[in-house]
Amino acid sequence: MKTTFAVISGSLMSLALAAPVAAQDAVQTVSAEAYIKYLESIAANIPAAGAVSKPVVGRGTTLGVPGAFTLPHGTFFASGSLSNKRRNPGSPIGDSTDASAAFGVGFGDASRTVGFDIVLGLDSVDPKDFGDSGTVSFKLSRQVASFQTGQSAAVAVGVGSAVRWGDSKASKENTYLAYTSTFAFEAADRFVPGLFTIGYGTQVGANDRGRGLFASAGVGVTDWLSVGAGVSKDEYHIGGNVHRKFGEYDGSISLSYADSTKSGVNNGRWNLSVAVATPKFF
Repeated sequence: MKTTFAVISGSLMSLALAAPVAAQDAVQTVSAEAYIKYLESIAANIPAAGAVSKPVVGRGTTLGVPGAFTLPHGTFFASGSLSNKRRNPGSPIGDSTDASAAFGVGFGDASRTVGFDIVLGLDSVDPKDFGDSGTVSFKLSRQVASFQTGQSAAVAVGVGSAVRWGDSKASKENTYLAYTSTFAFEAADRFVPGLFTIGYGTQVGANDRGRGLFASAGVGVTDWLSVGAGVSKDEYHIGGNVHRKFGEYDGSISLSYADSTKSGVNNGRWNLSVAVATPKFF
């Protein structure tokens, strides 16, 4: 098992971005989601060293939706994002660029009791008014049986933007229920790991228009690159993550394109996100 685990240990702490953040989406998408528990589950559920005939390369990715896994206890992440078009709740996507930041920490153990995430999102990152607008989001998670034998899964109840201040008061809280599971399949000379999420939220889709379903799936392409696609009611996402480990820290860069079917001439926006995480914050 140690040899098998080494195959993916280089990205064990890889958070990338559970979904590429569109600035004001930071709370919903940069909550670290599955990756630590996800990679641990791969190591725990593939055959022991000596029995593995093909390597496991990379990890899966979810895009544009909140996932059901929570951060392991004591893990901290920080992220920043930039979008070429601003998302304004209740109004069409604007033309101005937008930036935001998010910080999250994990508590508890979802495999034994429950896992708990707290994520602080800052919609105001200009030095002149840094922190004037933002939100706080919460999520509770519990590991459950996966739809695929030998894989890891969880269900979660979350409240995005539960606390709001400044200009972020214009947004509404998003209460959601999500199920996330790892999966894997054999292809050519390796095992391909993947990640799948499905759920229902009260404020999802283009400009958080209301209640609806969301789903996302992604796969590991190489040991440093993963790609995926997602849908949140009427908004579709496609993109990828590049991730690398630096000592005890894990860093990632994510690029995605979000194309809403109900945003008129302003549909479509690019999102660039950068994140770093550590498992030993406390």
